[in-house]
Amino acid sequence: ALPGETIQVVRGDVHIGDEISRKKIATQRAMRIPVYLHDFEPKDSDHWKSRWQETSSSETAAQWERQGQQFLLASASHPSEDVAFLSYRHWIRNGGEHETTVPVAPSSKQFQFPDRFDSPISYSPQTGYLKYAEGVLSDTWRNRLLELNGNVPEFVEAINRLAEESHIAPISDTYGYQKQQHEKSFVRDLMMSLEVTIQKGKGDFQLAMTDGRLIAKCTINIKSQEMELKILYPNEKPQKVRSVSLSHIQAGVPFLLEMSLIDRQVIVAIDKTELFTPWKYPEREEEKLLWWQKPVWIAASQLDVKVAHLSLYRDVYYNRRYTRNGVDEPFLLGENEHFFLGDNSPISFDSRGWRGGAVNGNLFIGKPFAVHLPSKPQNFRIGRWKGTIRIPDFSRIKYIR
Repeated sequence: ALPGETIQVVRGDVHIGDEISRKKIATQRAMRIPVYLHDFEPKDSDHWKSRWQETSSSETAAQWERQGQQFLLASASHPSEDVAFLSYRHWIRNGGEHETTVPVAPSSKQFQFPDRFDSPISYSPQTGYLKYAEGVLSDTWRNRLLELNGNVPEFVEAINRLAEESHIAPISDTYGYQKQQHEKSFVRDLMMSLEVTIQKGKGDFQLAMTDGRLIAKCTINIKSQEMELKILYPNEKPQKVRSVSLSHIQAGVPFLLEMSLIDRQVIVAIDKTELFTPWKYPEREEEKLLWWQKPVWIAASQLDVKVAHLSLYRDVYYNRRYTRNGVDEPFLLGENEHFFLGDNSPISFDSRGWRGGAVNGNLFIGKPFAVHLPSKPQNFRIGRWKGTIRIPDFSRIKYIR
């Protein structure tokens, strides 16, 4: 923002004047926060369910197969209508603040609730839906509901389904390393990165993402060496908004595919090179959060293909912890004034809360050149005294360019 312009945090994003401040993809890469890196999938399979799920368009279609942390598909000889999907769902072990609703088959019996005035469970015979409003349904709640309704098969089926589906949560501004709790906000500014190797075939490879309001589909046709981007809004026909010729996709040669919906724009890049001018889209009035159960999916047909290093990231979500400056109303910048926002937004004490808000450029003492967090623990001993300190993890230090 320049002198005389206003800055304001709106629904997690920075707005300058009336426009959202859109970051270039290089800046997005530097600021992005990991949501899920499949290369580091938890090993305790008894208490973890994979966030990537394999499905297909028909029973005869080929399926994605897991090979370590990679996924392989052999469908080059299958018909074009056979499509194999690899879909991301944000499965969490416990906690959360989301609502889960499941249908209940009609029954002449009355659903029984625990004797608690603030019960997070509700059931509407009129709509036929059972709802839980406090994140993941705990084993305690599940067992109690089964005790009360175990003699009604329709209710038992709905309770078990509710328990299973309640593990699927929207992506929020959670920081795994942060003990201090804050009110969670759903995040829709996402970026997907993966390595793709087309081994055989002349079909289509697709990467699709949604921010909960629209769906963006990037489809690469291997035969024609073309990529097209289509946008789909609810109850509207798909719009083809970008199309570009490709020349560097070769059989057996892996390439890095990136797609971003950060800052209300769609960006697609191959091997760190953007394929087209970012497609920018405005905020729509009275938007509802749709499709959050499946924010990203991969699809392929008539291809033998391998995908690896599946990595999902989110943007920094600037929350409302401080409302003194630039949150409830725009903040006007003066000459040589700067508005600071920390990347660890829930606990960052920055211009949102500082008295006066802005910082004069004359107070700057230097330019940062590296991000040294996250650090790693190091045990040490002095005589009989043992302790642990945090030291820089040089393998994870990122330089600011």
